[in-house]
Amino acid sequence: MRQPNRRYTGIDGPNSPTTHRTKDSPAFQTNHADREPHPEPGRSVISVNGKRRNRSHSRETSHQEPDVLAPSAKKSKLDSDCKTEDGKPRRRSTSSRADLNSSRDSPSTTVNAPENAGLIQGHPVPFDADYGNLQSMVDESKAIALRMNANGRERQFLEVGHDKKRCDVQVSGLGVGRIHCLLVLELVDNDQGPVVRRVLVIQLNAASVQTTIKVRGTTLQLGKKPLVLHPGSLIRFGRGPWFQYHGPQFRNLYQEHHALYGGQRANSSVSRIHRLHDGFVFVVKTIGGAQSGMAKSEVAAFKILGHHPNILRSAETFYNKDADIYHLVLEQAHADLNAFVHQTRQSGLIDLRTVAPAWVKSIAAGVGHVHACGMAHRDLKPQNILVFVTGPGRVSLKVADFGLARLNTERVIKGWRAGTKGWMAPASFMKYYDDRFTDCYGVGRILYFM
Repeated sequence: MRQPNRRYTGIDGPNSPTTHRTKDSPAFQTNHADREPHPEPGRSVISVNGKRRNRSHSRETSHQEPDVLAPSAKKSKLDSDCKTEDGKPRRRSTSSRADLNSSRDSPSTTVNAPENAGLIQGHPVPFDADYGNLQSMVDESKAIALRMNANGRERQFLEVGHDKKRCDVQVSGLGVGRIHCLLVLELVDNDQGPVVRRVLVIQLNAASVQTTIKVRGTTLQLGKKPLVLHPGSLIRFGRGPWFQYHGPQFRNLYQEHHALYGGQRANSSVSRIHRLHDGFVFVVKTIGGAQSGMAKSEVAAFKILGHHPNILRSAETFYNKDADIYHLVLEQAHADLNAFVHQTRQSGLIDLRTVAPAWVKSIAAGVGHVHACGMAHRDLKPQNILVFVTGPGRVSLKVADFGLARLNTERVIKGWRAGTKGWMAPASFMKYYDDRFTDCYGVGRILYFM
């Protein structure tokens, strides 16, 4: 039985609408193609059948293009995972969902993430989720939707071929087999960054049946190793027509509610949303226009930082290439530290002098993790520290907003400064300075604020 979702009522997002910030030299940009996309050995992967596998996979978000090759998977293993003994598709296990939900009910401490607050470790697998579509390059009006739930049945894979009775994706053309290949729908959560929905293409028949994929100008032939189908890549079954894969869309997975701050005319806004398949509540940070560069920096930062109890967790990232807009789906907090401190002072329920040392210790732990990853935040202030209420008198603090973060290996351009007016460290006005020292000043400044 799924536990009820706890909805937080705070109205403050990661930033204040009146924040004034000076943008530094180009915020750090990482070359995703050069980064190792595979998680460390032993990382777990939630597959679509609700089981965890200890396999290494390449990772992507909707805007990334990591390595194309996925680890090898034998047909016998695939059949055992995706089908029952009589050959029928395996339905999801209700016990796996119960196990995942029960993990949310573990006791929390002052530095743990709040239970039931959106995407926390061990989330339900979205069996009815959208995985994008295959659009015909011959007839643009023809698009094949890739969904886990269709025609009243749940599925973890799609059979591709010319068999009209059996195949989920029917294609015709020279060289197309009866059951040509499989498109496996997976949800990857390796505890090292945002969750990833991806499509694996797996060969079933002899090598004479060809499947061709074009990605970033490179042509690949499907063999024993599965290939990851990335958004924008082309795929052809046999010598049939080409199809272009379009990744899942934000509007097909989440429903947006009222804006917490910002608006449609602003370059950025934060709104409360809920995930359609299970109703879990998040916030979405929509960034576009002149601030799209900061969005790229923040997306790259979440990829590098992974998961830490004192770092705001990113659930998913979507990129609308036509509109140049990023949608960052994030955990929903009760409030930011600035608003929470003012509320606490008015109510008098918490003695700030008593709890401030523990709160600053949590903030320092998050900042220390940022520095350990070779980065500097450069914009620490109460508005960028989010508060999660975990129980009566207990809160968890998390560092947020990495739009101005920078890798320590990047060169600092003379004359450029980063931060928010009134919260910038004196060292940031010097000719040469270490960004990590400015973060240390920011932590002390927040302690003085409390």
